[in-house]
Amino acid sequence: MTLKRHDRVSRNGKPYHWYTYNGDKLPSVTKVMGDTIPKPALTYWAAKSVAEFVADNPIEVEALRSTPRDTMVAELKDTPWRERDAAANRGTEVHALAEKLVKGEAVEVPPELAGYVDSYVRFLDEWQPKPVLVEATVANLRWGYAGQLDLVADLPNGERAVMDLKTSKGVYPETSIQCAAYRHAEVYLDEQDREQPMGALGINAAYVVHVTADGYFVRPLDTSEDGPYKVFLHLLWLSKRIGDAMKPWLGIPAPAPISGDRIGLVPLGIPTCDSCGKEAPVCDDCGKCLSECCTCDAYAFGEDDF
Repeated sequence: MTLKRHDRVSRNGKPYHWYTYNGDKLPSVTKVMGDTIPKPALTYWAAKSVAEFVADNPIEVEALRSTPRDTMVAELKDTPWRERDAAANRGTEVHALAEKLVKGEAVEVPPELAGYVDSYVRFLDEWQPKPVLVEATVANLRWGYAGQLDLVADLPNGERAVMDLKTSKGVYPETSIQCAAYRHAEVYLDEQDREQPMGALGINAAYVVHVTADGYFVRPLDTSEDGPYKVFLHLLWLSKRIGDAMKPWLGIPAPAPISGDRIGLVPLGIPTCDSCGKEAPVCDDCGKCLSECCTCDAYAFGEDDF
């Protein structure tokens, strides 16, 4: 019985990962949440991002007008995602530095991240967490999911807490759901990639550590089994039943009904993966199934920063 995290780099140099247990793919905690929790503010943010780029960069926009229409549209359309990717890269870099700092290792800090690192060092000095697990892969094999927690640490007040680091503009209640999934995992991988029982750690608290360039704050989280964890299990159930499972629900165009005849449901055909042969929705670029084989940037998932 083997739990594994697989790390790869896409053709465009973007890192991504996935989890398997005995070769079967497990959905990640962050992907489950990303697929099921609505983000209504995202549409407003994307529109605002494009509008701000047009208003703040008249020379660049004027230069785009000399390009073909499709080129200009594509460039403006990608504006929000360039901003998102820059924030994601910053979060990944801060996480990597934080992993070393909490272990007491020396780090070389890029100038643009100095404020974040100073804030995290203040957190370490004032909260005095003693690391138990750092950037550890965890999984619940009963329910079938996996993920990577940031930190489990012993605190001076006697608590042993799971702690999630955020570098985004804000923190949201969904973080409780995320940390509840980590806290109620069944196993984790130790430094030798051996499975160990999660329950033996005795975690009895949870916090989110929000680090910005100007400071930090720590908020306690509810990760109770009957509260946020139950919500996560509902989201997990839903995530496994949308996408591929929905295809047979929509039939092919029906002929006009004839008296006495039932039309019936003839499901739409499901394409076949060019790699594994599985009937499943496939990537438009590579022809491989989105659920397992495709590794294109558009569908690969990496370090999500909720």
